[in-house]
Amino acid sequence: MIAPNDPNDDRERDEEVERFVARAGSSFAILLFAVAILVILRWAGLGIDQ
Repeated sequence: MIAPNDPNDDRERDEEVERFVARAGSSFAILLFAVAILVILRWAGLGIDQ
């Protein structure tokens, strides 16, 4: 069992890393979704043409 003030207790840091990974994953998923929408619109001829 881990003592209350054990310097080797990394649970808090591990939770922070998990939150960061979750945020990064969500951001990547949103970016990928946006790119997919743009590709579909361009394929359908509705893209932004310059």
